[in-house]
Amino acid sequence: PPRRALPAVMLCKSMLRAAVAAALAACRGAFALVQDNARIAAGECSATIPAGPDTYFPTKKQVHADATLAKLFTVTYAPTFKVLTDSLSKEQYVLTQCGQVQPGTAAVNAVEVLKTGYIRKRFGV
Repeated sequence: PPRRALPAVMLCKSMLRAAVAAALAACRGAFALVQDNARIAAGECSATIPAGPDTYFPTKKQVHADATLAKLFTVTYAPTFKVLTDSLSKEQYVLTQCGQVQPGTAAVNAVEVLKTGYIRKRFGV
């Protein structure tokens, strides 16, 4: 029956998303330092931390969600990373600017606290 197919499709999508995230995390860990150094040398990334209130994410380029989108996700910005919280998947993504050190848990929590029942994942971008 069609009603049983929908949960199976949702489960498959969820499993695929988890597998892709795990593969990305494994690859990122193996090649992060070499890749970031090469990207810094090529001028694609910066190892310099912005001073003062500046960030790598200028205000005019930041996402501003309307009321409908705000129910689905939020994006909060810090000087060298941004935190995207997806309320549908109950996942929080810490997206660190390439060339920068991944922020610790306390630094991320100062920007956006991890909600109960949510999973935090980290990526370099």
